Formats: sequence, structure tokens, C-alpha cells
Amino acid sequence: MKPMLIFDYDGTLHETMYIYRPAIEKVVRYLNEERRYAVKMPSDRRISSWLGMSTADMWQDFMPALPAEEKEKAGKVVGGYMQQALLEGKARWYRGVPEMLDELCKKGYILIILSNCSVSYAKAQWSVFKMDRWFSAFFDCESYGGIPKEQILEIILAGFPGEFRRAQVKNDRFVPDGVPEKYLVIGDRDSDAAAAKRVGAPFIGCAYGYGTEEELRNADIIVRSPAEIVPAAEMVLKKRHTINC
Repeated sequence: MKPMLIFDYDGTLHETMYIYRPAIEKVVRYLNEERRYAVKMPSDRRISSWLGMSTADMWQDFMPALPAEEKEKAGKVVGGYMQQALLEGKARWYRGVPEMLDELCKKGYILIILSNCSVSYAKAQWSVFKMDRWFSAFFDCESYGGIPKEQILEIILAGFPGEFRRAQVKNDRFVPDGVPEKYLVIGDRDSDAAAAKRVGAPFIGCAYGYGTEEELRNADIIVRSPAEIVPAAEMVLKKRHTINC
């Protein structure tokens, strides 16, 4: 069986700032005008640093003193805007992503997504971008109680293929009927690197995303566009196979 490629979503496939920055603008206005907090609009660099974080970690960094109930309300403002923007066609993938996924599917790879996102976000993205053309499942952190990606990936692989059948967002036609011999993690943040390390998988770091050079320092290979992912995956997997032999 061909290896399974485990993709991050935001900053790897989805160019999220197109809908995330306006969502942060909206929640800043909400906090200032409706909740009477004095909140400054954060820089784009800081906003993009939250992509790939869990919701709890994002609010801890942005407004740690904000009461939990206020964080929950503000989070709904952000999520609501992003959901609406997605349905209105304002979201976009990085250039070359569909073609890259087409090529990987033609080569027989099993593709899944593991993202620090909510169930509703995963379902909306899956539907709007018709992701069942390529992916077996879209795993979200909300379904696992918001635990770190590395723990979720460990659970998915340990319960393979049963976890696929329990996934909130999946393509029943593409559920693997056996256990892949090799795995490869592809993402732009340190949480993706940690997930790869946890399960002993190689890691492709996406430098075009929202992570820093430091976060990707231990990647097996760095890519600077989605078009580079296919040859990088084949190179890394071949190298690992040669070493293991």
C-alpha cells in the first residue's frame, strides 16, 4: 500500500489570511464597540502566528486576561465571519494546490488532513472546496477535545483504520482497507513538526505558510511552493526507505 500523507490545512493548503485577518478586524471592533474593551488591532505578523494554534492558545496569546465567557463569545464572532466568508467564496487555496493533489492521487497516495480547527470549519472547507476528490478524511482538533496535534495523530495511527470510520468529515470511498507502511507529515508550523516526530514520520516544512524558519529547522526538506511537494515527498520517502533497508 502507498504511504499516507498527513497534511496540515491552514498555511499549507489554505491561504487563510484572506479570511482570517478580516475576522480579527471584526472581533476587535466587536470587543471595542460592543464589549467596551480597549483593544488594538494586532499586526499581520502576529495574526498569522495564530494560524495553526488551538483556539485556547490563540486567545491566551491575544488577550490572556479576557474572561473565559468573553473569549467564547469573541471566538464565535471570528468563526462566524470566517464561515460566512467561506460560503461567499472569499476563501482561497495557494496557487497550484489542486494540481499538486491531483498528481499525488494519481500516484496512489492516501491523503488525510489534520488541523487545529473546529468541526464546523472542517465541514465547511470540505464542502466548499469539494475535498472528497482527494482526501480520505479531515480530522479536526475539536473532535479530540482540543488536545495537541501530536497526540491526535498518535490516536489516529494507533486506531487505524477505525478512527477513519469515526471521523466527522470523511470520504467513505477512500477509507483505506489496510495499514500504510509509511507516513509523511506536511505542514508549516512547529505543531506539525512535533506530530511527525511523535510518530517517527518524516516532515516536509512549507516555508510559504505562516510558520517561522525556526519552527521548520528540523524538517527533512523545505518546500517554497505547493508545486514542490510531490517531488519532495517522493525524495523523502525514498530516502527513508533506503535508510531503513
